[in-house]
Amino acid sequence: MKYALLILEDKTRGRESKLTVQNTVHQVEVAIKGTQQVQILNEGTLLFPLEQGLHALGTCVYEAKKHGLHSRTLFFDQEPSWVISK
Repeated sequence: MKYALLILEDKTRGRESKLTVQNTVHQVEVAIKGTQQVQILNEGTLLFPLEQGLHALGTCVYEAKKHGLHSRTLFFDQEPSWVISK
């Protein structure tokens, strides 16, 4: 697999939930800075290239669990065609 799509969600779905997802995504950005080029597709949805390994993905899942978020991961052989890269 070459890409992983990670979706973070909080089951409470309130205003606090939105802030929790934003804070977790920020924590992930800080934790994985310089390791991989992670695309943030929207709030709580991230696309990881896996060419350099699973470290960034694992860090993100760990941070999500630490903050009480649920995570779902989908793996792709190619970058999804519906993702618009810069």
